[in-house]
Amino acid sequence: MQAIYKRIIGAALPLIGAALLIGEQEPTVKIRDDCQPATFNLPPPNGAGPGTCATDFKGNTSFEKFIDELTKHQDAPEWRFNPGNRSVAAGTQIRLDNYGGETHTFTRVENYGGGFVPPLNALSHNLVPAPECFAQSVGATFVPSGAEDQAGPTLDNADRGKTVKFQCCIHPWMRAEVMVR
Repeated sequence: MQAIYKRIIGAALPLIGAALLIGEQEPTVKIRDDCQPATFNLPPPNGAGPGTCATDFKGNTSFEKFIDELTKHQDAPEWRFNPGNRSVAAGTQIRLDNYGGETHTFTRVENYGGGFVPPLNALSHNLVPAPECFAQSVGATFVPSGAEDQAGPTLDNADRGKTVKFQCCIHPWMRAEVMVR
């Protein structure tokens, strides 16, 4: 019986090691939001405009509730990066999965700030945009709704020992920190 267990464990260890190695090489950031298409796609001022939220997305947060959350708390908690903090080895490429109904960016910034949507900057009290968001597309990785396993940034040896900051330049309260070892 002991020999059977040794063979099972002996066969499983390389698979477990490979799974851990793959996870280390390509960690994934899950991008989330909860936009309700019926209300988000209404023309302003009652919505964000047609096409803002994917029509096949099953979000529950109305545009009105979204604006109310931002007004009261400067944050909409269903709009987030998961995990918000992680540690990776230098040379690691981050993969991005968008589980939300909206397009987001995953943009490396020196310091957190506002994005390129002035009304969302004002509501979230991020009045000074991050310089990296000024250019809108330079250095930003746009991640459309439903995107899975999209290539994100690679953190190289020059990042070793640093904490690298990322934010969404559309929704500037969406932030993540990656410690590079």
